[in-house]
Amino acid sequence: MRYLLLLAIVFVSLCTQLPIEIPFLTPSVQQSSFALEVTSDPDIYLKVETLPKEVKEGKNISMIFEVRNEANSDLENINVYAYDQCVFSGDNKKSISMLKPDRTERWTWKWKAGNIELPTDCNIKFRTDYENDFSLSQDVAVLTESEYYIKEQEGILEDIPISSSSSSSPLSISVGFLENQPFVDGDEVTMSIGYSYIGEGIMNISDITISIPSNLEFVSCSDYNKVDTSLKLTRKLNFINNKASSSNCKFTTKASQPMDIKSLSLTARYKYVLDNSISVRVKK
Repeated sequence: MRYLLLLAIVFVSLCTQLPIEIPFLTPSVQQSSFALEVTSDPDIYLKVETLPKEVKEGKNISMIFEVRNEANSDLENINVYAYDQCVFSGDNKKSISMLKPDRTERWTWKWKAGNIELPTDCNIKFRTDYENDFSLSQDVAVLTESEYYIKEQEGILEDIPISSSSSSSPLSISVGFLENQPFVDGDEVTMSIGYSYIGEGIMNISDITISIPSNLEFVSCSDYNKVDTSLKLTRKLNFINNKASSSNCKFTTKASQPMDIKSLSLTARYKYVLDNSISVRVKK
């Protein structure tokens, strides 16, 4: 009897602690909210969370935003704008003049759900845009004729250090020559400039400037005007399937010493626009 009584006490004790021991019986914030993460853009990380994910008409909902600069440079003129609030009302625009690398901005919009006749699945649409700079550097190697043939006979033309670099960005601008480097003094060479970007956003380029090194003499360039020692973009770049038609520039090479290596630099100012949406259910 004493053994049976002991078992009964243990069983009752376990039953009283059962709701604490079983974690899925405890409600969590994750079950009452919905989050959207945008990670496809290497410049910016965006997270939007609705709390709760379902709301009754006339009640409030929180739209929680998090924007983080993932680039290596400052992002400028960041705007987040909800252009379709469905049946909700409340603040719908946030502007950030500048966000430094690895910095995060967080804010919350409080929205009120309007009256509905039937339960409604709201697809809230919002737009994020920002401005940033792209840059690249490309070495240009020009040899005098005698220096070129000496190195060619020695078989060391390919050992001449010719480097290039560019910033990490959704925008990609490439600079390449149709002729192989190194060049010979007095050659006419053609430089091709390609334009593309990644992601599902819209790319707008407001300015491109190319600084011409002293070992290149300008001849002509489609889509660019020469201003002093620089080239300035003159046409609007229209992207189709994330690519725009390329530009071609012609130069004459000029060596001021036996092996003349100078750097061509390019900077571009762009605005990137991302459209996204998040769903919220409104009930009677």
